Amino acid sequence: TGSRLFDIYCNRVILAKNFDVLKEAGGPNLAVEKTFRGLAPNAQGKLVLSFVPVKDYASVRSIEVIDESP
Repeated sequence: TGSRLFDIYCNRVILAKNFDVLKEAGGPNLAVEKTFRGLAPNAQGKLVLSFVPVKDYASVRSIEVIDESP
């Protein structure tokens, strides 16, 4: 743990600071499921996700976005 840390932003709003993939997963080669609710699109109707390295580089393999509107 602690070897790959990064911050997660959506439309310049921080969602997670110093996110540690290995710590969150509980070990190597395990998936992490992280849910963020209530995200608002920008003026162009987009969710702009940014992964800003703190230590080493971010590691993201897939992202699923589900519409929460009624």
